[in-house]
Amino acid sequence: MKNLFKYILSFILASSLFSGCATVTTLMWPSVESEEVGQEKIVDNVIDYNYELSTEGRNFKVKAVPFCREKSPKYRIVKKQHHGIVFIIVETPIFGLGLVDWALSYMVTKSSETRELIGYVPTGIKTECNGKITPLTGEIFIQDPSSLQMKSLEVGDNGKFFLGSVLGPYRGVKQYNLFIKVKGELNYLSSVWW
Repeated sequence: MKNLFKYILSFILASSLFSGCATVTTLMWPSVESEEVGQEKIVDNVIDYNYELSTEGRNFKVKAVPFCREKSPKYRIVKKQHHGIVFIIVETPIFGLGLVDWALSYMVTKSSETRELIGYVPTGIKTECNGKITPLTGEIFIQDPSSLQMKSLEVGDNGKFFLGSVLGPYRGVKQYNLFIKVKGELNYLSSVWW
């Protein structure tokens, strides 16, 4: 009985001496770096336009919808990792000290975490830039598909234009292709019957 008492007493003393070892080893171990891409999306500057054609009676209206590139922030994360799990397993049967040690080492890992913004990573997704739609001014080109002949037409300040000024009165029997000139290039806009 005396030997059993000595063993129990020495086990309690040893466990109280080892109490907090997981926290101490977690504190003393060097930090670990990792990189993470954030979930939030940030809209970058305009990269492209989508041109929309609408009708208002016999008049047409062209709008430029700007598209932007999405990007996400990239962070460098530096934090401590849990160490000393063996000590927690040994300490837990004695008065639950291992659970306290585990909680303290967990708090050390959480409080040591630092996030530093490295830069931004493109997501590869094009999206509308905050819904800004602007009326387009410039030049519209009208192509007769049968003869491939092109005629040009100026667009007013509000993006409106009238095909009758170039093609004559409306008959609705012939299809024409409309192109818009942007940065020196012709971009297909739509096909209309006139």
